[in-house]
Amino acid sequence: DKEHAARFVDIIKENADRLSRLVEDLLTLSNIELGKVSYDIRDVDVEEAARTVISTLEPKAKAKGISLEVDVEKGVHVLSDKDRLAQILLNLVDNAIKFTEKGSVKIQAQSTPPLPLFGKEGVQGAFVEISLTDTGSGIPPKDIARLGERFYRVDPARSRELGGTGLGLAIVKHLVVSMGGKLSIESEYGKGTRISFTTPKAEN
Repeated sequence: DKEHAARFVDIIKENADRLSRLVEDLLTLSNIELGKVSYDIRDVDVEEAARTVISTLEPKAKAKGISLEVDVEKGVHVLSDKDRLAQILLNLVDNAIKFTEKGSVKIQAQSTPPLPLFGKEGVQGAFVEISLTDTGSGIPPKDIARLGERFYRVDPARSRELGGTGLGLAIVKHLVVSMGGKLSIESEYGKGTRISFTTPKAEN
């Protein structure tokens, strides 16, 4: 049926791509949980990492009229895996763009008071808090505690429409924790969301 063939091929490709993303995300999450992901922990410039992610997603944001901003003080460095940090930021910014219709998405970073090192009770360490704030639709209070669970979606119908697998935030949470940090989510429904995570600070 030549009249409908092209449309059917597009549908097949769209669903094949979605399945491929799902399998890839499941494998990533499983490997993190099993400790099969190796990390190259080194000194990483937060501003540089943030601007690299912003430049990657800028065309997508511009298509929706959303501004992407970086407000990171020069010289803020963390001890992290550069590629994994970029993956975390990429997932968070991409997700924010999807659920923001107008306004902005901003990456910020600041040093925090000394915190207990993950898994080392009583040991204090210097951390940097990296945050992402958007002016999107926000999250209902009842859903915030469940964010980061596998396949959990605040709006399942819209998430499927936007091509999400429901695993992006779960991957982010596992990566943050496995590198010694902590993830936090604050949101005001209808006004926007702030997602932040801590990561060990590099000594300058």
